[in-house]
Amino acid sequence: MTPEITITKSPYDHSLFIVDFFGTAIEVTVTFSASVARKWLHTTLFLRRRYMGRLVVGVGVQWTPWNGNDPPADTLQLCVGTRCLIFQLSLADTVPRILRRFLLNPNITFVGIWNGSDEKKLLMSVHELSIHRLLDLRKYVLADDGESLDRASVERIVKECLGYEGRDYTVYGNGFGSKNP
Repeated sequence: MTPEITITKSPYDHSLFIVDFFGTAIEVTVTFSASVARKWLHTTLFLRRRYMGRLVVGVGVQWTPWNGNDPPADTLQLCVGTRCLIFQLSLADTVPRILRRFLLNPNITFVGIWNGSDEKKLLMSVHELSIHRLLDLRKYVLADDGESLDRASVERIVKECLGYEGRDYTVYGNGFGSKNP
């Protein structure tokens, strides 16, 4: 089953997508605007206030390959519950202070998959972002038979740990890299 994506609104400074992931609606905000990122984070923290001190945040970092040695981060992806933010770092004029503090909060657990260079890429970005202790989930997951999944694909980890079977899904050409998302 392939997730279904619906664009719900697209003003100048951000786009809002609803992704149907196996029957769960995931709200995805794509923006280069510091004020939109700030509002997203304030709203998300308010909605998850019961979990403060044990909040788990999914993190993804994307970059554009280029001829240089090591490209910086272009986007920072944050997922909390069913809310996700894709913040276009390479297009943003500034990063809100609340986002910087959030990323450095030692009471939040930041997780991702295959993210060995993400911290370095964030620091290399024009905004020089730091993140506190980004964990790679592959090191912590096992298959039902006890086999380590530290070399497994995202698709296999999702199948083994969440029970969802389907193609690894990537969105291409949907404005995630343009200033008019």
